[in-house]
Amino acid sequence: MKIRSAHSCLSGTIIIPASKSHTIRAVAIASVAEGISVLKNPLLSEDARSAVRAAQEMGAEITLDTDWLIKGLSGKPASR
Repeated sequence: MKIRSAHSCLSGTIIIPASKSHTIRAVAIASVAEGISVLKNPLLSEDARSAVRAAQEMGAEITLDTDWLIKGLSGKPASR
């Protein structure tokens, strides 16, 4: 069998989501940080949703959209 390849120019962009563990770590770190953090292309999984709910229970304000916005607690999580 003979295979011929012709010269071509390919271009484009591929967005690769973060791993589940990277997303959960980013939620944890952003939730205790100062100010607003933006998570770009996080991996939405049930475990990530659980991490978001836990951070919200501590008082972090989180908006889930294409990018996630997390208003951190400046190192002072709420106690319940």
